[in-house]
Amino acid sequence: MSWLTELRVGVAGATAAESNGLITFTRSGAYLASQLGVYGTILPEAPDEAISLVVGVVSEDIETVARASFRYRATTDSRLDMIEDALSNSWVKRQAGTLSGVAVIMAQWSSGASLGQDGNGRLIRSANFYITANRPLRNRT
Repeated sequence: MSWLTELRVGVAGATAAESNGLITFTRSGAYLASQLGVYGTILPEAPDEAISLVVGVVSEDIETVARASFRYRATTDSRLDMIEDALSNSWVKRQAGTLSGVAVIMAQWSSGASLGQDGNGRLIRSANFYITANRPLRNRT
């Protein structure tokens, strides 16, 4: 797998593992209707509660800085608050560790916003985090 894919899998897996059972992640993307799953780029039409995660490189220097962009949907503000709490608990000021084989130096809050409602009246928010990591590149010394 590519480095970005491994980082995305690591971020999704850590988010689920640290959510006290609120969030589920499977590499296959298959979830039960009762599970709050982490999907790829696009929020699926169903279920009502879902999280999408996109990871991309923001800058390359001595380390790589990547942005983890979460969009999450629920039917009530209180459920959105629970999801946001789980994301913040997992990623705000996270210190060094390894995620799916990727060496992470730290993570920090970037931004977040209410994105309104979708066509079915479900509420959507976003949360973005910067993750500083060691990315092996051929010309990096």
